[in-house]
Amino acid sequence: MSLNQLKGLIIQACTYLDINYLKSLDDNAYYSSNNKEELIEEFECLFKRIPKNLTSLIRKTFICNYCYKGCETQAFYDHNDNLMFSIIVKDDVFEDNIKFYIVQECKNRPILNSDLEYPF
Repeated sequence: MSLNQLKGLIIQACTYLDINYLKSLDDNAYYSSNNKEELIEEFECLFKRIPKNLTSLIRKTFICNYCYKGCETQAFYDHNDNLMFSIIVKDDVFEDNIKFYIVQECKNRPILNSDLEYPF
């Protein structure tokens, strides 16, 4: 599975809040030290934090300045433009025919113009 294929599956799963997209992940790869089943469990927990009335999210791409500085991050918003979560997906290493990826929630928050004003 290529990095672009992995990103596509994760983007679909997060956009539609549906872990079934993740069932197509490579069984022989590792995702931030997780196997496929463990990663799916992590996404199940992540999706449980989302209000039940939401059936889809809107994706926006930005650059992380915290976890992996300069790395592309996928941010998922509700339809009122409230950030629900962000995910980083990137290559890690390839060793002995086993692929390792970084797949984790990004703790960076996009900087909004209103956040640039200082109280002092």
